[in-house]
Amino acid sequence: KGFMISLLLPEFPYHDPKRLVEIYNKISPKIKEEFPNSRIIFDSHSIDIFNPNSDKGEAIRRYAQETGLSLEDFAIVGDSMGDFPGFKVIGEAGGLVGYVGFDEKIAEKVEKFRNHYISKQKRSSGLVEIMERVLLK
Repeated sequence: KGFMISLLLPEFPYHDPKRLVEIYNKISPKIKEEFPNSRIIFDSHSIDIFNPNSDKGEAIRRYAQETGLSLEDFAIVGDSMGDFPGFKVIGEAGGLVGYVGFDEKIAEKVEKFRNHYISKQKRSSGLVEIMERVLLK
């Protein structure tokens, strides 16, 4: 089955990243033991637990089909290559692709979609920037 769970601290985005490391170190062995086929990773803003065989793009496509919504009306904002399957599905349909990460190679790929926005701010601040300048205008 495809799944992804992102764990954020209640005080996000004003949290202490060291606290995420502590939580990761505590839960990671338990997650790996209970769900041996899953992956668990973390960075400075979240802990992600996911099936490495899942695909965000396919999940988005399926959701659109089941709800009858047009992918052109979708928006996706992401910060890593793990978001790229979703970027591709929505971007190729003409929906908005927003990139809030630091990797210039991913930014170059996102720029190829006709409806895109690369934030000046990064991560959660970039999401706020996109919402203010693009989605809420």
